[in-house]
Amino acid sequence: MKAAKRHIEKVPIKLGGMACLLIVILFAFSFSLNGQNHLEPTIHSTGLYNWQAEYYAKVGEVLFPDTEYFEKSRYLILPSFGLETGMRILYDQSTKTHSLEVLVVKKSIWESLTQDKKRFRAGVDRTSIPIKEGDAEDIIKMYEASLSSIKLPENPRIGIDGVTYFLSNYSYTGTIWSPKNGLTKELIEISKEIRKKSLENNKWLELDDVLLARIVDLGEQFKIKN
Repeated sequence: MKAAKRHIEKVPIKLGGMACLLIVILFAFSFSLNGQNHLEPTIHSTGLYNWQAEYYAKVGEVLFPDTEYFEKSRYLILPSFGLETGMRILYDQSTKTHSLEVLVVKKSIWESLTQDKKRFRAGVDRTSIPIKEGDAEDIIKMYEASLSSIKLPENPRIGIDGVTYFLSNYSYTGTIWSPKNGLTKELIEISKEIRKKSLENNKWLELDDVLLARIVDLGEQFKIKN
């Protein structure tokens, strides 16, 4: 799945009250319950303001550039203050193998856009390693199960300091903001562990039995509770 390309209307971003604007961009549509057991829908690009669409399009362009491989899943982390981070599972149809790619920007994309867009220079630290086929399939199934849970929250609320997470595959995109417990919290913790292990061993990723059991169990729990 290649990163979507959008036509963005170039309009100036007014920086008065930049902190408030940052909150609006990152969290205006990312509500959650602390104990939430499902992801939430995202806003279609046509429903975003131009300056919102510009930021999200730039994140996709920088962290998830077009690739010759088939993108099975995508995991995006947007902190309120910090560096944008991405992770995705790619499938090489010629060799029938999967790889896991972790991407971290060297400078905040948000800060680069708001400070001087004309001099914007994106740098990304990219780690890509092969992953055991069975492990890759288990992760993909877990993400698919979580994406099948997408629905609107019963009691939406807005956050002002936290992290917005996005998860997507070729069919769906879901989001959650700083979950404290519930299935979405476990989803984020498992994803963090996968990312950590991939950075610790840059030659081959094979998950241990304990983590694999958590992955499989979480996928089943999403199916049961949603």
